[in-house]
Amino acid sequence: MGLKLQSPRLLGAEQRRLSLWSATAACVWLLGFTVAAVAVDATVDAARFYDHGAELFKHGDAAGALIELKNAAQSAPSMVAARVLLAKVYLHQGYSAEAEREIKEASKLGADPSLTAPILAKAYLAQFEERKLLEQIDLSGLTDAAREDLLMTRAQALMNIGDNTGAMNSFDEAARLAPTSAQPLVGKAIAAIRLGHLDTATSLAERAVSLEPGNADAWHVQGSVLQARNEVAKALPLYERAIKLSPTQHDARIARIAALLSLGRDAETDDDLKFEAKSNPFDPRPAYLRAIKFARADDVHGANSALSEGNVLIENLGSETVSSNCQLLELAGTANYGLGRFDQARDYFQMCLANNPKVVEVRKKLAATGLALHDPDLVIKLLDNAATADTDDPESLTLLANARMATGDGTTATRLLERAASRPGAGTQAHTALAFNALSRGAFESAHNELSNVLSNDPGNVQATLLMAVLHQQRGEHKEAAALIGKLLKSAPANIVLLNLMAAAESGNGDNAAARAHLEQ
Repeated sequence: MGLKLQSPRLLGAEQRRLSLWSATAACVWLLGFTVAAVAVDATVDAARFYDHGAELFKHGDAAGALIELKNAAQSAPSMVAARVLLAKVYLHQGYSAEAEREIKEASKLGADPSLTAPILAKAYLAQFEERKLLEQIDLSGLTDAAREDLLMTRAQALMNIGDNTGAMNSFDEAARLAPTSAQPLVGKAIAAIRLGHLDTATSLAERAVSLEPGNADAWHVQGSVLQARNEVAKALPLYERAIKLSPTQHDARIARIAALLSLGRDAETDDDLKFEAKSNPFDPRPAYLRAIKFARADDVHGANSALSEGNVLIENLGSETVSSNCQLLELAGTANYGLGRFDQARDYFQMCLANNPKVVEVRKKLAATGLALHDPDLVIKLLDNAATADTDDPESLTLLANARMATGDGTTATRLLERAASRPGAGTQAHTALAFNALSRGAFESAHNELSNVLSNDPGNVQATLLMAVLHQQRGEHKEAAALIGKLLKSAPANIVLLNLMAAAESGNGDNAAARAHLEQ
C-alpha cells in the first residue's frame, strides 16, 4: 500500500503541534535545568556559609557563627550539619529554646541521635526542664562519647531535683565510659559539695585539675570547694583561671560575682554582671545577685527592680519546674534574704529542702533565716541532731550556738562556739560570735581577746568593729568607742543604730552638743 500524502493544510497543523510540543518540552527541560542550577547554587552557598560559620565558632566568634549558620539553614533547609551546629551555637549563646527547636528539626531530617540527644538534653537542662530530659531522652543506641555526654547532663538534672544518689550513679557510669576525662570527677565533686562531703569534693576536684589542667569546669569546681569551706579569697583565682580558659563559663562568672560580693568587693562585679546580662539573659541568677548588690548599696529601687526581674524569669519557667529545682529555689531564697524578706526566703529554702533534705548549704541558709526571724526553735530543729553534733563545720556550729544563746542556754552556746572556732576554716564568724557570747555574759577580757584576733586578720570586719565599739562603751572607754563608730559611719552615714551608738559614746565623753546633733540626725 502506498503512502498516503496528507494535505498541505493538515501537514502544517501537525507541524505546528510538533513545534509547540518541542517548544514546551524545551521550556520544561530548561526550567528543570534552571531549578537544578538554582538548587546547586543554594547548596554551594549553604556549604560556604556552613564552613565559614564553623570556622568562626572554632575561633570564638559565636555571634558571627550564628549569622553564617542561619544563612546556611535558610539556603538549604534540609542541611543536617548546619542545623546541628546552629543548635550548638544557640546553646553556647544561652538561647536554649532556639537550640531545642533546631536540634529537633535536625532529628526530623534524620540526624544521628548520637549528635542530637546530648544537645537536646543540654537545651532542656538550660530551661530547667529536668523531667523532660530524664523521661524523654533515651540512652540506648548512642556512641560511647555521646552516652558519656548525656550521662553527665542527666546527672546534673538528677542533682537539680534532689536525687543525689542517682546523680552519683550516673557520674560513675560516665566515668567508666571515659576513664581519662575530668568531667565525671567534676560532677561528682559538685554533688559532694551539695551533700556537705567537702573532703571528698576536695579530692575529686584536685584529681580533675590534675587530669585535665586545661578544663575550665575543673578549676571552677575546685574554687567552689574552697568557697564552701568559707575560703572565698582563695577561690577567686581559681574562678578567674576557669573564665580565662572559657570566657562563657557562666557558672564560674556567677560564682566569681557571689565571691566578690561576699568579700565586700562589690565594684569589681560590674564587668561580670554586664557580661551575664548580655550573653546569659534568661538565667535568673545574675538578676538576684544584682538585687543583693543594690541592697548593700542602699539602692532600694534598684534592688527591688532586679529582684522583680529575677522573679519574672523564674515565674516564666512555671511553678512545677521551679518547685522541683533546688538550685533556683536556693537562689530565690538567698536574694530575698539579702533584701530582708525573711518570710519569703524561709519559704523558698523550705521548698528546696522538702525534696533535698541533705543539701547542707540550704539547711544552713534556712537556719540563718530562722535566726533573722527570731525563731531559734527552727534552727535547733534543723541543726541539733546526731549528724550535726559530730560535724566539723564551723558555720553550722556557730548558727546552732546563736540559736542556743537566743533560748538562754549560754553554756551550750559557749561550748559550741569554742568548738567552731577551733575548727580549720573557721574564719572570723565563729570568733565574732564567741566574742558576742562573752560580751553578753560580761566576760569583757575574753570578748576583747577574740575581737582583737578577728580585727588583726580582718580590719574591715563591720560586725567585729561594732562589737568592739560596744565593748569599749560598756567599759567606759567612750573615746575609743566613738573612734570605731566614726569609721563605720563613713560608709553608712544614715544608719540609725550607728547614730544612736555615736550619740551615746559622745555623751559619755562629755560632748553633749555632738551627741545632740547625732540624735537629731
